[in-house]
Amino acid sequence: MLVVLMAVVAIVGVLLSTRAVNSLTEDLQPAAAANQDVLLDLTALDGAVANWARSADPAAIDEYDQLLARLPGDQREVRAFAEGDSALTLLVTQQENAIDAWVEQYAQPRVEAPGGPDTYQPRRYRNGQRLLADVLQAHQATSAAFGDRVRQASADAAWRLRGTIAAVALLALISWLVVSRSRARMLSQVSEPLVELERVVHLMVKDPTLRARPDGPKELRSVIEALNTLADAQARSLAVEAKIQASLRTLDTAKDDFVSNVSHELRTPLTTISGYLEVVAEEFDG
Repeated sequence: MLVVLMAVVAIVGVLLSTRAVNSLTEDLQPAAAANQDVLLDLTALDGAVANWARSADPAAIDEYDQLLARLPGDQREVRAFAEGDSALTLLVTQQENAIDAWVEQYAQPRVEAPGGPDTYQPRRYRNGQRLLADVLQAHQATSAAFGDRVRQASADAAWRLRGTIAAVALLALISWLVVSRSRARMLSQVSEPLVELERVVHLMVKDPTLRARPDGPKELRSVIEALNTLADAQARSLAVEAKIQASLRTLDTAKDDFVSNVSHELRTPLTTISGYLEVVAEEFDG
């Protein structure tokens, strides 16, 4: 039973640990990486806008358009992971609003306006930097939230793995204790009756009336009962043998008495006959 329980705990623990690791590696870490990609996209967009503002290079516009087209894809991946997490969803929304404000109020109007060294407007530039700072602040909060969740998921996966190992080790220890106790109890139940049986067998040599007490497991009791039955049969055989020997002794005594009586009964007339024969013999001789 404990072995089955240990196997179940190990399987459940492995499944939980695997699910935690999968959630970390397949969902959380990719979403956190996508959030970092959002920052990279935004940084590249700011560079493309600055390049256009400095040089009016058409390549800067092309780069800006490509980056702006890529940005929503990374944002969607971040928002998809945040669904169901109200706190993270709020942070992602604030980040998206800050990015939209920067794009709509600074980046897009700037790339649509003429570029070059002579087009610099300090007020417009300061507004763009303020909006970009809002984006960086919102992204920092979102990144911190992702970092907390990554650390928590890592800790959960490690805790589940350690918990599984500890549970399996504890069950293994309990199993060892149960087996050891069962073994000791079994040895006690078997060895003590066997020692007692050996003692009784030795005493039965001197006193055939002794019998072993049927203690211990069922199998050992069967052996003891069989031994007692054998001892009873032997005792009956010895009683029959003693009776036969007593009968034989009685018969021998009767035989001896019969022979003695017959000898006595025959000796008296034979003595008389012998005397008559001697007298007759003397007469013939005379």
